[in-house]
Amino acid sequence: MDGEQFQFGALFDKLAQHKHEAIPLARAELARHLPESADENQKEALAKRQTNAAVTLLKFGAPDDVWPLFKFTPDPRVRSYVTHWVGPLGVDPLSFVQRLDVEPDVTARRALVLTLGQFSEAQLPASQRQTVIGKLLEVYEHEPDAGLHAAAEWLLRKWQQGPRIEALLEQLKSDEKHLPARTDGKRQWYVNSHKMTFMLVDARQDWFLMGAPESDPDHILDEAPHRVHIGRRLAVAACEVTKSEFDRFRKARPHVPDMSLKAYGKTDDSPQLAPSWYEAAEYCNWLSEQEGIPKAQWCY
Repeated sequence: MDGEQFQFGALFDKLAQHKHEAIPLARAELARHLPESADENQKEALAKRQTNAAVTLLKFGAPDDVWPLFKFTPDPRVRSYVTHWVGPLGVDPLSFVQRLDVEPDVTARRALVLTLGQFSEAQLPASQRQTVIGKLLEVYEHEPDAGLHAAAEWLLRKWQQGPRIEALLEQLKSDEKHLPARTDGKRQWYVNSHKMTFMLVDARQDWFLMGAPESDPDHILDEAPHRVHIGRRLAVAACEVTKSEFDRFRKARPHVPDMSLKAYGKTDDSPQLAPSWYEAAEYCNWLSEQEGIPKAQWCY
């Protein structure tokens, strides 16, 4: 359980000779809980041990105790480690393909999609990906959950399905005047007329802690932690504004100087780097105008 990734393979080969004794030990490791007084080092050590236990169970074909680890919890350590380690440690990817078909929890389905992206083409060849790609395209177009929608897009683009995503974006795009007719009230995301995806956040009820504690080495005086209530719904772009999106704005507003850091953002889908506050505000106003939002509702 304490083995590092580079040690796991050699240790597992020895452990496989004692499979029936090892499975109960791995299950017991997954059931362990730390006291509330545990420090970060103890939490990290247990997370890595439980990740090794989970991978052991998956490789032994005993995954029932592992699938719940993919659900969202306040501490993401084990979920994150398992997601990233199953590929390098040689777990069968088809078990994840099969689980994706039957997993009822949407937060676990997000993690399963991200896990499939950790397998190499040698582990999950193109011939086996085709069935998954068809399902992911359905998820991308129709899934109301914003996180699963985003995970599906990430994996589709990783698997070189960008043109099919662009074709769906063309169908999904809408300006904000027509959004009510394009959503059923359940979908947590939408695509604007510029094919930018936005995630809807319902912040009408929630309060959150904003600011930085004094223990933060970059803390400054006006960042004292305080509770904040937004009190309305809002939408946040799923990705940074790209160079190509900002260039479209610059062509429409030729007086805006090109302040981009060309040495760092070399491709059209790179983030637009280092605009001034005024350029960013003018971009937002331009985009609001493009989307048909009444001027009285513009932010700047």
